[in-house]
Amino acid sequence: MFNRNILARLQQLQKQRQEQSFLNAQSLYNLGFSIEQYVQLGSITAEQYKKITGQDYDAVATPQPA
Repeated sequence: MFNRNILARLQQLQKQRQEQSFLNAQSLYNLGFSIEQYVQLGSITAEQYKKITGQDYDAVATPQPA
């Protein structure tokens, strides 16, 4: 029971963090900032990027030099 409560709370916190990252990225985009790095860092998904910008992330992603 105790472990389930901890797991449920951790999942709730993770969802809140993901939602906040999405809102942060959306706000930055609305202010004219580039948000590609949010996808690269895993803060938002490619689908969320498309929802914010209207563009596919794959179309704007450029490979990083090794």
